[in-house]
Amino acid sequence: MKNIFVIFIFCLQAFGQESPVSNSLENSNPVVFAEIFTGLGGSAAGMSFMWNGTINYQFRETDLMSFRYSQILVTKLGGTAIGYAGSPTLNTEATIDEYALLYGKRWISNGTSFSISGGLSLSKRKSEQYFEIINSIGIKGYEEIFSDKYVGFPVELSLKWFKARKSVFRAYYGIIPIGRTKVAFGRSVGLKISGNFGKTNYLGMGISYGFGLHKNY
Repeated sequence: MKNIFVIFIFCLQAFGQESPVSNSLENSNPVVFAEIFTGLGGSAAGMSFMWNGTINYQFRETDLMSFRYSQILVTKLGGTAIGYAGSPTLNTEATIDEYALLYGKRWISNGTSFSISGGLSLSKRKSEQYFEIINSIGIKGYEEIFSDKYVGFPVELSLKWFKARKSVFRAYYGIIPIGRTKVAFGRSVGLKISGNFGKTNYLGMGISYGFGLHKNY
């Protein structure tokens, strides 16, 4: 998986380099970028911690296609006894793995973009429930794992900031320059609202961080 990600970044850098052959090709780089997101949200089942990874491709000026993988941890506030005192705990009620394909619109202004998308998803929810049985020996506890799959309707709103023009790519948080050629490849940071409406609804907000060709330079 690590090798695939390295190859993906190398290909994006190659696409984003300036071409000395013809000025007519200067603005022909594709708009494709990847990002990761982490945030907090809520659902009918409880508070949720979420993260996702998304690959995006923009075409025809404002059309945006995205493939998204998300994992959501649905939690509830509980407690545990320590002697005569109690301590609050967060208990994981369910884990949701989601695969989604989204289509939407993305508008760009210099080094800023705003997008809104929706689509279809396939989700797998796994939950554990604890049971107790009272028998002649006493109380015996055991856990059962339940899982089911369902189709949902993912949504996403995203606001991003990225470089407005080609520049030398810098690694290690923008400190060390890589080469002397100005490239379109760069990083982005942003805010995102991510959610899904299905058997288990959730909606949350967090921070995104990405790499790629964020506009036609």
